[in-house]
Amino acid sequence: MSLTNAELAFVIEDAYRGKGLGPGFVEATIERAHREGFTRLVTDVLPSNRRMRHVARVYGLVVRDQ
Repeated sequence: MSLTNAELAFVIEDAYRGKGLGPGFVEATIERAHREGFTRLVTDVLPSNRRMRHVARVYGLVVRDQ
């Protein structure tokens, strides 16, 4: 099976950060990506965004530094 990458990207407005939306978006994206045949999700996360970097690690995303 060949590795097929999908890129995960979204922005959460400041007023909604820290309310648990990120993990929900990541889970929904992982489910959809797997249904579509993607085997790896890649995302760009700013080094200063510690919360999202943590979420990415928990869900096994490949993180590229911006």
